[in-house]
Amino acid sequence: MNNYLIIAAAVLGLILLAIWHAKNYAYICKSCSHKFSLSAVQDFYSPQGLTAKYAKCPNCHQWTWAEVVDK
Repeated sequence: MNNYLIIAAAVLGLILLAIWHAKNYAYICKSCSHKFSLSAVQDFYSPQGLTAKYAKCPNCHQWTWAEVVDK
């Protein structure tokens, strides 16, 4: 029973972290320098590096390691 509570708490924590991150951070495309945001779902599933996220730019439609910046 305790293991399920720990797993549920960890999943809830990750979801809340993704929502917070999507609200507070944007990304800059390395191909066209367009600044864009991701939804919480996209933010959760996209690969994340230390200072970049692999995402598709809505402006130039290129997949790139977009730089993370404050909104």
